[in-house]
Amino acid sequence: GGLGGVSSVGLAVLQDQAEPAQMGRVNSAHQFIRTLGFSYGAAIGGAVIFGVVAARLGSAEVVRDLLGDDEVVAAVETVEAVQSGFFWALVVAATICSAAAVSSLKLSSAERTSVAERG
Repeated sequence: GGLGGVSSVGLAVLQDQAEPAQMGRVNSAHQFIRTLGFSYGAAIGGAVIFGVVAARLGSAEVVRDLLGDDEVVAAVETVEAVQSGFFWALVVAATICSAAAVSSLKLSSAERTSVAERG
């Protein structure tokens, strides 16, 4: 998936820029941030989906029924609300990724400028 693929590249970039003596800390920090990414991603995505469903249907309880083990036949309105929730979760994820990409590029640019000024 997305975070798994990006985190491998991110680790390679970090390892390329880190001093060998700091490699343990770099790897540990990367694993910590990666774990937070998975946790926050699931939490934010779930909150958006549940929020959209609750806004469209008046309650998100129907999603709990869909997530259960029983076979549930969902009404068309429920299916559309869940689809809309997934769409808005994707929009939120794309927005967060875009902000992170801009921040990463600025940080990388600032680091190159700092290194060039030092010599």
